[in-house]
Amino acid sequence: MRSLTRRLILVVMLVSAAAFILTIALTLRIVSGAVTRDFDARLSTALNELSSAADIGSDGILSLSRDPGDPAFNRPNSGWYWSIAQGPSVLARSRSLRSGQLDFLTTGADSEAVSRAGPAGEELRIRNRTVRLRERGDLLITVAGPARTIRDEVWSSTRTLIGTLGAVAIVLLIGLAIVIRRGLRPLRQLANDIGDASRGNAVNLKPPGYRELDPLAGSISDLMTQVQGTIERSRVQAGNLAHAIKTPLSLISARNQQRGGAKDRDIDLSVSLIERQIGHHLKRTRFAGKVRLASEFIPVASVVDDLVLVMTRSYPARALQIHADIADGAVFLGEREDLEEILGNILDNACKWAKTRVDLAVRQMPGAIEITVQDDGPGLAAADRERALERGCRLDETVSGTGIGLSIVADLVALYGGELDLQTAASGGLLLRMTLPSTAG
Repeated sequence: MRSLTRRLILVVMLVSAAAFILTIALTLRIVSGAVTRDFDARLSTALNELSSAADIGSDGILSLSRDPGDPAFNRPNSGWYWSIAQGPSVLARSRSLRSGQLDFLTTGADSEAVSRAGPAGEELRIRNRTVRLRERGDLLITVAGPARTIRDEVWSSTRTLIGTLGAVAIVLLIGLAIVIRRGLRPLRQLANDIGDASRGNAVNLKPPGYRELDPLAGSISDLMTQVQGTIERSRVQAGNLAHAIKTPLSLISARNQQRGGAKDRDIDLSVSLIERQIGHHLKRTRFAGKVRLASEFIPVASVVDDLVLVMTRSYPARALQIHADIADGAVFLGEREDLEEILGNILDNACKWAKTRVDLAVRQMPGAIEITVQDDGPGLAAADRERALERGCRLDETVSGTGIGLSIVADLVALYGGELDLQTAASGGLLLRMTLPSTAG
């Protein structure tokens, strides 16, 4: 089943992850730009120092009034290099550039920094400048620095920031998850209140005290009131109709009895069947809407003991053995009359068909009880099991009955939200298995 809490948390996590990635990307871009500008400024400073210090004397020899102040230019193979060339000839180079030469760029007043391969194959960021010395020609001054310095400084500058942002993101996600769970708590409480109302522990829902949920609780309470009112009106109308029918039925039955030996047995059977159907439908009308409002906890053992005694006395000539195995503390959540109706019809049906033995067992399960009833009779073929639950269906006309006993059981079990299944018992007879609501679990 889908969870609203998990979905909200997942959405928050995805949005937070996207925001975290975007923040890191923007931070890297900003920091990289700043570090690159500082790096290029360092190259520009060296260019300015060399441009102001370089000169060619009357003898044509290059002279430098001073070297660049950055000590990195003096460390061998440091990646920080400079060179001064005139035409194809290199007139001077930094101490760090022991061998090879820098890749000269096109001559111009002042070039933008670009990447080139250095003497040792490393990636360099290079800038150059052309210095015009009038009659002594032009000097091409080139300055280079290791590009890895930019990457190292960017990582060094953002490593702590990324860790900090990651920690903040985790804390925020945990906080948001807690807030979401607590924010949905009123919905869970409202669901619990609805469950209490459906079990008969409350008549109306208590307003949660939140502007968004109070109208919902009020609407559900109004709907419950309307449904209950409709059910009550239906009960009254069904009762009125039943009473209106019972009077003519009583008259028909009385007139038929007055005929003595000439009375019509089919009329008696039909009147009995109609009265049974009326009672059944009145019971369903009384029962409608009360399953989820049941508040009685019925011990199963006491009901079974009474029914076993009744069934034993109802079939004295057959010496049936009725065995009951009831789990300790097994209870039924509903009305005693309904449990008696269910078990009474099941046991009566089993006793009609059993040869010598009927077994009834009740097992406690979380939130429900499982009831099994089996006999050692002829059983039912798979094709006849569904028909046996249809109202008025009698698979064997030689056995007394109206054919609505198991249909009543099926209706009541369904109204209680239980399950009913017909199987073949180990003895070859019929095995009926069903579940009904309980308070355990």
